[in-house]
Amino acid sequence: MVAGYLERACDLYRGEFLPSMAGEEWAAIASAKYQKLYFHAMRTLLALLKEQGSFEEIFQYAGMAAAIYPFEEWQLWKIDSLMAMNRYQEAMEVYQEAVESFFEDFGLPPSEEMLKRFRAMSTEIWQGEGTLKDVHGTLREKALPGGGYYCPFPSFIDGYRLLSRMMERSGQSVYLMLCTISDPSGQNIHNREKAKRLAAYFNAAARHSLRKGDVYTRYSVSQFLILLPGTKAEYCSVFSGRITKRFRKEGGGRNRVEYQAVSIAEMGELGEEDGSLSFSGRNLWK
Repeated sequence: MVAGYLERACDLYRGEFLPSMAGEEWAAIASAKYQKLYFHAMRTLLALLKEQGSFEEIFQYAGMAAAIYPFEEWQLWKIDSLMAMNRYQEAMEVYQEAVESFFEDFGLPPSEEMLKRFRAMSTEIWQGEGTLKDVHGTLREKALPGGGYYCPFPSFIDGYRLLSRMMERSGQSVYLMLCTISDPSGQNIHNREKAKRLAAYFNAAARHSLRKGDVYTRYSVSQFLILLPGTKAEYCSVFSGRITKRFRKEGGGRNRVEYQAVSIAEMGELGEEDGSLSFSGRNLWK
């Protein structure tokens, strides 16, 4: 009975109250009040449906909430409901769309909660049985372009952890580099379209400037991470110079890229003075 009333209440909600009058204080107060009531009703409804095992309804109502407010909370409910119904491929598609949306709209990388779902889904999506040749065909790159290897952030995390373990055994030096794009005066870029455009220029620059064994990913709207295996500290500035030169050639113009690099071996020891190496896009150490 309670779930029925909650369903009717959630079905009635259509979003912001009187959006054409959002500038009026009384309308803004009312809108915030109704949103709070909607969130409470939706959370209570989803919890009740979970107790009942009604996962298809959870997916539907969480989808309604996400369409109005594309917040992570509702996307997580959608993913969890799909996984509960063993629809892992669909759950992965929701995850990918949500991560891309948060990244483009808010400049946020996947949260730890999102990454937990990604790992859970990854363990449940299986390939059909095949020979070693089939496996090789799935694993290998279809083309072997020169330059660095771009991968999504969750894959980059696995690559970082794997290299950390290998480094402990082999003693090979591995550097992690954080690259931040800013305007000509060194300020953050607030225009989303401009930030996306400059990120595309940097992506191309990194791909052409790095070695085949180097791995990179986009961390936020204006930041990239690069893993440089087999690299010494003095060579980090060489790579930064190459990337910046190519970045300007691609269309980056007078916009700047600031770099910070640190040995993975030192990452666990970072404190207030983080021990990182900082140098500007003009290849000058700070």
